[in-house]
Amino acid sequence: MRRESGFTLMEALVVLMLVSILVSLAFEMLGAYRIAKGRVFESSAGTDRRALVQTWFADSVRGMVALPDAMPTGTSTKLAGVTLSPAMSAQGGPVPVEWELMGEDGRSTLIYREYGEEMWRYSSWAEVTEPRFVYAGDDGATSDRWPPALGEQSRLPSLIILTSGGEGVSALAVAPRNGKPVRAEAFELETD
Repeated sequence: MRRESGFTLMEALVVLMLVSILVSLAFEMLGAYRIAKGRVFESSAGTDRRALVQTWFADSVRGMVALPDAMPTGTSTKLAGVTLSPAMSAQGGPVPVEWELMGEDGRSTLIYREYGEEMWRYSSWAEVTEPRFVYAGDDGATSDRWPPALGEQSRLPSLIILTSGGEGVSALAVAPRNGKPVRAEAFELETD
C-alpha cells in the first residue's frame, strides 16, 4: 500500500500552534513598542514645552524696558514689567507682562500674563523644589526683590535669574537688553 502525500492532522495542529504562538508574541511586542513610543513622546513633548517656556521667558526679559510710569518690579515669586518682546502679542510695542510662580497640587507652576490677562501656565515642574526669581544689580549683589531698595526705581536689574533652588540648583539667567540698564521714553517705543 501506498501512503498518500499531504499533512496529517497532527502536523497541521503543530503548525497552527506555532503560528498562534508567533502571532501572540508579535502582538505583545507591538504593545510594548506602543507603550515605549508613548513614553518617549511624552518625555520629548515635556522637554520641548520646557525649552519653549524658557525661550519665551528669556526673550521677554531681554526685551524689558524701563519706562517712567512702568518700572519693572519683582519678588521671589512674581516679576512684572514692560517688554518689547511679548510671547503672545505683537512684538515691537511696549506690552505689560507678568511672570508668576505658584505652588499647586505639589507642583510648581509658572504663569504668564499680558495686560493682566493669563495667557498660559506651565505646570511640569514636579522635579523643581523651590523655584524663585533672583535679581542681580550692577554691583553683582543679588536680591529676592526688585528694586532692591526704596527709591531705586530708575533702572533694570543686570540679571534676572529663574532658579530651581533646592539641592540640585539649576538656573536660567537672563540679562535685560544685554545687561545694559535701559531707560526708554514712551514716544521712542511707539510703532506706526
